[in-house]
Amino acid sequence: MRRLNENSAGGARIKRAAVTKARWPKIALWSQLPLRTRRRLLPGGVVLALVLVLMGGVWGAVNAQGLRVSVEAKLTRLSVQAGFRFNDARVIGRVRTPVDHVRAALRLKHGESLFAFDVQETKRRLEALPWVRSATVERRLPDTVRLILVEREAVALWQRGGRYVLLDADGFEIADDIAPFRHLPVIVGEKAPGQVRALLTIVKSQPALAPRVRAAQFVSGRRWNLRLDDVTRGIDVRLPEENPAEALRRLVEFDRAHGLLRRRPVMVDLRVPDRLVVRLEDGGQQEQILPAVSREPGRDA
Repeated sequence: MRRLNENSAGGARIKRAAVTKARWPKIALWSQLPLRTRRRLLPGGVVLALVLVLMGGVWGAVNAQGLRVSVEAKLTRLSVQAGFRFNDARVIGRVRTPVDHVRAALRLKHGESLFAFDVQETKRRLEALPWVRSATVERRLPDTVRLILVEREAVALWQRGGRYVLLDADGFEIADDIAPFRHLPVIVGEKAPGQVRALLTIVKSQPALAPRVRAAQFVSGRRWNLRLDDVTRGIDVRLPEENPAEALRRLVEFDRAHGLLRRRPVMVDLRVPDRLVVRLEDGGQQEQILPAVSREPGRDA
């Protein structure tokens, strides 16, 4: 048997397969990419870079407390290094709320990461302060927190068990330090706080009389008695349960026509729609103002 000789003239010739070098695809430099392509890739690239940094720095820090704690700590450090550190708090709308109370609710120290506090929790703590009706909390990058407060407006002093409590129009108990608010009207009655807004609506319906209302008593949880000019020695005005604003309007019109309140009556009873009963200051005397008013000496009709 003849051995095939690749070098022999008549023999079969075996060709060696050509070996070619593998060619890698060309990688374009960043500067060589079209501008539109760079703009499209940039956000994702930044996020990817941040993720890689975090993975590299955090993966070895995973311990029994879990990955989340490590990631949050790394993010906090990175944000401070990037310049997002707390430097200033701007408070809008603060009048009565003490600055120290606002600072305590913020719980953010100078130089700490601007992302190291919970916006919603801060809002909740601010709105738990007595004077704060509502609060808005905003991060203003790179270094500022803005707090917008809407404070409560004190409108009355509620007399309860020998002490006074400051109320807003919703009957919310703001504070028991009433020294700056002694000029406000006093209200009396167990259920009076829940009716403060309704009382204000009645009184403000007559602007000429409203400044003279110094106290109000919510009687039997149904209706109001007003005290004009002086808390202890003023004029009692007894309003009806139904249509009290209309009754007060009748009193103002009658006073404008006849000067009733200038005569310093002790009591004016408006509970009957078609009549007005007055008890004068000079000793239980009743004066008939409208028809059909009884004159029982020493008694109120």
